[in-house]
Amino acid sequence: MTQPPSRFTGGLHSPEANAAECADLSLLFLALRAALSDAIARTGGRALALEFDQRLEAYAGEHAWHALTGLPSLDALRGRVPDIDCRMLLTVYQDYSGYARQLAGRLLGDQLLRSVIRSACMKLPSNLAELNARTAMIPYA
Repeated sequence: MTQPPSRFTGGLHSPEANAAECADLSLLFLALRAALSDAIARTGGRALALEFDQRLEAYAGEHAWHALTGLPSLDALRGRVPDIDCRMLLTVYQDYSGYARQLAGRLLGDQLLRSVIRSACMKLPSNLAELNARTAMIPYA
């Protein structure tokens, strides 16, 4: 028996497919965040990387992260996947990843930022690389 469409997906995905897509989107966002934070720590020190993480958390807080996802912070992604429409989550992550790249670009410079993003994309597992190609969450061009 087929399950009814989820109220979280506008009827486009089953609840299971939506949850899987949200999980993959979250992993992709976390991969970008980790790559940028690690590069900032290597070039500017751990304190600068911590500042980057704090500013990204503040941005998420200012842009309704908790209201949209029910999660208290971006750090909560390590233990839980947001239970919302995957299309909405993609839009949120695209916005937050854009801010993260902009902020990291100011700290690393454009050339190093491009190198870090290319390297992060090359390290993605095939399912996340395909998702990134489809969503352009981590644009590497």
